Amino acid sequence: MARRRATPKGRRKRKWRKAAGRLALRAAKAGAGALLAYLTERTRGRRPAAVAGQAEPEPRPAEARAQPKEDDPTRTIPNRHDVVVFGAGPAGNTAAYLLARKGLDVLLIERGPVPGSKSIGGASLYVQTWLWAVPELVPALFEEHPYERVITRQEFWFLTEDCMVNMGVSGPAFARPPYNRLSALKSRLDPWMAGKAVQAGATLLSGYRVDQVIKNGGRAVGVRVDHEVDTGSGKTRDLFADVVVVAEGVNPIVSHRAGYVKLPKATTQTLYVKETFALPPEEISRRLGCPGDEGAVIGIYGYPSAGLNGTGSIYTNRESIGINVGASVDGLAKAGLNPNQFLERVKAHPSFRRLLEGSKTIEYSAHLIPDAGFNDVPKLVHDGAVILGDTACLCNGIYGIVPAMVSASAAAEAIFAAKERGDFSRKGLKSYAELLSRTFAWRDLRINRMAAGFLQKHPRVFDLSTSALAAAAHAGAMSYAETSRQRRWRILRSVRRVAPLSRLLREAAEAAWVEY
Repeated sequence: MARRRATPKGRRKRKWRKAAGRLALRAAKAGAGALLAYLTERTRGRRPAAVAGQAEPEPRPAEARAQPKEDDPTRTIPNRHDVVVFGAGPAGNTAAYLLARKGLDVLLIERGPVPGSKSIGGASLYVQTWLWAVPELVPALFEEHPYERVITRQEFWFLTEDCMVNMGVSGPAFARPPYNRLSALKSRLDPWMAGKAVQAGATLLSGYRVDQVIKNGGRAVGVRVDHEVDTGSGKTRDLFADVVVVAEGVNPIVSHRAGYVKLPKATTQTLYVKETFALPPEEISRRLGCPGDEGAVIGIYGYPSAGLNGTGSIYTNRESIGINVGASVDGLAKAGLNPNQFLERVKAHPSFRRLLEGSKTIEYSAHLIPDAGFNDVPKLVHDGAVILGDTACLCNGIYGIVPAMVSASAAAEAIFAAKERGDFSRKGLKSYAELLSRTFAWRDLRINRMAAGFLQKHPRVFDLSTSALAAAAHAGAMSYAETSRQRRWRILRSVRRVAPLSRLLREAAEAAWVEY
């Protein structure tokens, strides 16, 4: 049988898939910052600089890695612990804190010079979920105030090029303890949580890169660390533990080497670009109508994502306003878009020009978020190891860092039970997955397991629905010499100019089915 000749459309699809695959590999090896730089150079028409990946560590003589250097802080750290946690983010810090409170010898390893040094931008803290996951920390949260503002205004902005539909809720009820939601900067929150773990009895080792998980007969028995984070010192040290807690974040290089997870795909990764603008506290309060220490969180849909299925948000801090916008890596590759264009579109919109007038940029970064949810969750329990947070794709766009903290709470309970039994095998740790499956965070991921496929099937659903809503709102707000029936027909015609009504209704019905 003669081979079918590829059509131009088929060749374009293959080209997009290959490009998306390359971007996903770069994202996994180098992180969001390097991926952002690559995309920026690529869309400017220049030859992109090579992104340095992390090569597999070569075998070294035992004596080269057995003894730490004279000025090495690990000289004072024992070789063996009950638990080693690597990654001092929300998941790792929570696990270290809870395990140390139970009396276990916990070593918390952070790649940055201090926890939070690599974290840019903000996070929302949902007080009721903190009371569920880590109730012991909530009193200290309000006494020591590591957060920025109490969120009393929650809004959604649906934007087109020349129109904005604003929906929201606010009121004094949100300003009363125990509050509903708080804004925080990761650069303050992460070190505070790590400090709480240390106060509980954990040992913090900062500025060390975990090169690999050490295994004995297929079971994790420790980790190999290197003090030279970026280049590798040539001398490493092995640190052993009964259980290894993997919380390395969205770029699972070490987990992949250990065979615990697969490298992420471009279709399941969202790249967010973030920029933070400094403004006086009283000016932030005036512009957003939030008096005193109150603040606002605003979801952004439509115009900024340039027709892709992307979202954004605005969050208020004490002395700054943060904006982030993002879309899937696969969508960016197919559209040939520079992610920075998203932010520029936001800043150029009339609604944002007034908000940011007179401000100064103090931070700019990019961050990858696993977006496949339930469908990409790997095996969470292995012999001598458990996987938490973003590494396990336990991430939710609504609750933010909450699923990571909930997974840490479940893992800590399972590890303590395994310690009492003296069984750290996969069977001995399996209660982690069982405990997690009973939480609201896991059930929410499971309920929304079809969302990623729906967005891939309808790549413009956010753009079309936002445009239709804005068109209907604009037409309804305009006043002419006409009857009520004529007005309703005019609104309907404005919506039909965006897309056929049958398509909008069909996609809305599918979205409702996926969600519920």
